Amino acid sequence: MVSQYQKLAMAYFHPSLKEDPFNPEDSARFFFQGHQYKEVLNLLTQHILWGRGLTIVYGDIGLGKSSLLSVLRRRVMGNDLFSNLVVAEVLDPTQPTDAEFTREMLRAFGQKPLGSTRSELSNEFILFLQKAAREGKVPLLLVDEGQCLSYDALERLRIFLNYSLDDHRILQIVVFGQLELQEKVAKKRNLGSRVRLTWNLEPLQTTAEVKELINHRLHTAGLTNSVELFTDEAIELITRHSGGVPRSIVNICSLCFDVAPRLDRRRIDAEVVNYVVNNLTQQYRELNQA
Repeated sequence: MVSQYQKLAMAYFHPSLKEDPFNPEDSARFFFQGHQYKEVLNLLTQHILWGRGLTIVYGDIGLGKSSLLSVLRRRVMGNDLFSNLVVAEVLDPTQPTDAEFTREMLRAFGQKPLGSTRSELSNEFILFLQKAAREGKVPLLLVDEGQCLSYDALERLRIFLNYSLDDHRILQIVVFGQLELQEKVAKKRNLGSRVRLTWNLEPLQTTAEVKELINHRLHTAGLTNSVELFTDEAIELITRHSGGVPRSIVNICSLCFDVAPRLDRRRIDAEVVNYVVNNLTQQYRELNQA
């Protein structure tokens, strides 16, 4: 729900702008599907459709892994090709033991865990997989913050991936994690051999891509296509100072929207961006590290 105050604040820049285009809380709806994101989404969709098993998407902080997970979930849940999927999410896999992690997976799939030990909970999960297979269902587990998975939790995933029906993996898993996850997977070679696809997300490479991201968010928020709220010089500065990291781009733009009225600007120009990066450096850094 967009507040009246936010509508008035956005109208300062242009009457067609109906909501905050740089709101970090609605990242999936504003998600910019640039070239690499379209490619990885298509690959993930194909691998799920073909029952490939385990897929991992790596990426540094701020590159859009959580947003990508949300977009992937919406894509498969809204597609008749995936009507047999049972989708579950584990967004915080920091459980202290592998038993707790298995319990969390059962809950994510809508099950009520009864056991208390690793063995009991593992048997429950295996029974769930077998029942799903008999009913023609395919459980899909989406895991965010994969770098937080313990080695024991990774071992549970490896074991559950072993179960198949007619040479097809019953459980499909997509893990999104920071680069530290690569080290963990590399140390568990028996798990690494089961990874069918990995993708390393990269920052946006060009000023043109950064401009596309900014305009995509502005247009999603209602801005008329013919209106340019950011000058080319401003976008060049944003590209340089953000390093092409989507979260950094959005945070700089958000601060520019805060500052522009104080500088009596209705467009974001180089002066506004320079003010943000030179005078709000600490706030900017804190936002990017959050």
